[in-house]
Amino acid sequence: MLQPHSAGPSRAPPDVSDEAYALAVRLYDLRNQHLGVNGRSETHFRRFCSVLAASWGSSRLELRSIGLGPRAGQLLVSEILARPPSQRPWLVQLDHCLLGDVGVTALAHLLVGTGTTVWLSACANSMGPVGATALFEAIANHNSTLTGLDLSSEGAAAARNLIGRGLRATEAGAVADAVAAFAPHPTFAPHPAHERDLDEDEEPVEVVGRPAASGRATSANAHGTRDAGRPPIELPPRASPPHLHARPAIASLGFLLERSLVLTVLRLGSNALGPEAAAEIGLALPRSRSLVELSLPSNGIGPAGAAAVAAGATQCLTLETLDLGFNELGDAGALAIGESLAAAAGVPMPLDPREAPPDSPGSSSDGGSPAADSARPTSNSKRKPWPASGPAPLATYAGAALPPLHLSTLNLSGNRIGPDGARALSIALRACPALTSLRLARNDFGDAGALAFALAAREAADALGSVLLLTELVLASNGLGEEGGSAIAQLLSPPPPADAPPLSERRGRGRGGPAAARQARGSDGGAPFGSRSAALQLLRLDLCSNLLSDGAAAHLAHAVGRAGSSLSVSMSCRCLYQHIAMSICIESFTDGL
Repeated sequence: MLQPHSAGPSRAPPDVSDEAYALAVRLYDLRNQHLGVNGRSETHFRRFCSVLAASWGSSRLELRSIGLGPRAGQLLVSEILARPPSQRPWLVQLDHCLLGDVGVTALAHLLVGTGTTVWLSACANSMGPVGATALFEAIANHNSTLTGLDLSSEGAAAARNLIGRGLRATEAGAVADAVAAFAPHPTFAPHPAHERDLDEDEEPVEVVGRPAASGRATSANAHGTRDAGRPPIELPPRASPPHLHARPAIASLGFLLERSLVLTVLRLGSNALGPEAAAEIGLALPRSRSLVELSLPSNGIGPAGAAAVAAGATQCLTLETLDLGFNELGDAGALAIGESLAAAAGVPMPLDPREAPPDSPGSSSDGGSPAADSARPTSNSKRKPWPASGPAPLATYAGAALPPLHLSTLNLSGNRIGPDGARALSIALRACPALTSLRLARNDFGDAGALAFALAAREAADALGSVLLLTELVLASNGLGEEGGSAIAQLLSPPPPADAPPLSERRGRGRGGPAAARQARGSDGGAPFGSRSAALQLLRLDLCSNLLSDGAAAHLAHAVGRAGSSLSVSMSCRCLYQHIAMSICIESFTDGL
């Protein structure tokens, strides 16, 4: 039983157990030593104690922003491993705790010694290559239960995880020690307290290249099998030790992606990866057999890194979510992503309408408006020509020869993507049949990009023969005006009947009167959207912080009214300054209730 620190209060608060209170005293003192704080604030200590007691002993250990420090992190891990397996948490969340490489290495020992941890979050802990290498080696070689790993960073620069940087001269020995400590050879002997007893119905798992671990939990779907009739899984050999690599943590991460059969979520936002580390991750993705979500925002990977990650992602058969937001991709990066998707799916890249033949799908003869043609930009990028037979049908890339991409969520927000990039990214609507969420906020589409995207979405729906599966489209802060907003609205709703009165006239309470109704329907009294049916059935459309005019807002209001209450549209108030558009939107939402 832990004993309270002599300098602390003699009695625990009523809502805190004696065990949790004694541990809080020791952790708090180690925290103050790390921070160089003399004395103890009674108010702050009681708050610290309450946070620890709230999750200590439960299945979710959530200690965020309490500044533990490395030595306190080591103590916390040792106390977790000293508990019975049934009382160890499945979720360990230690974000913003200043663990450093020493504390993260302790977390690596936690993953070796327990078979209960399913999710580990250690965001913004001043982690460098040493701690990250130890963590990845421990998961790859000795853990078969962890399904989610979040090492993202945010906040102060001093607390960010920097797993992508190169080794310093003083860190080479520490990385070599970490690799040796968590190696899968027989000389590795974890601390006895890190072992756990097998359940009565569990048997040791034999894996080629690793000794059978009689005291370590394994999963039937992980590195080995419990079926006696099945042969052991052959683990791939390693190319070179990580400590000989320029970026050892990235080398260990690639090894982890290759070996793990249970890791499904990997989040590495703001880890200073850069294009070189992103390229190495891209090379490892095709060998991953379990990864479902990969999040790499704010890593400065640039166009080269995006091209490598996209190429690897298209060959990862399990990947469904890809987040490359705020990575300075520009049009070049968007073009690289589009070309990777097109090549993997076997569909042609969209051609610039000004470069297309008169009878091609990209020309204005298919029903596009003259305003759209005049707003379409020119492009200096090389495009693959359209085939003579027109756009390829869905069966050509959803068949057995080219299995369809499973990507369902793609986030490319904040990448300064212009009209050319928007056109290139529109290939995702055809190349990824399962795509349901596309987030492109804070880019530079403008009206030209929105028109190009809308045209490609229409072509994708025509090739499919029905509406697309996309349910979420985020185009906030893209400089969309009337033409761009109207083009997006055209995808959402078929035109109203020519003789149908608008909502403002039918209800008799529109502030704009007949003039507003004529503006909403078009100056000629007909539909402003052309003659085609809806291409999208969105559930959420985000157009906040754009420059939508009254006409575009009226078009969107009509689309909302046609879609009913299932469609949620986000538009900032600046888009609806005029009472005309405001009244139309309000009536359209009311009509859908």
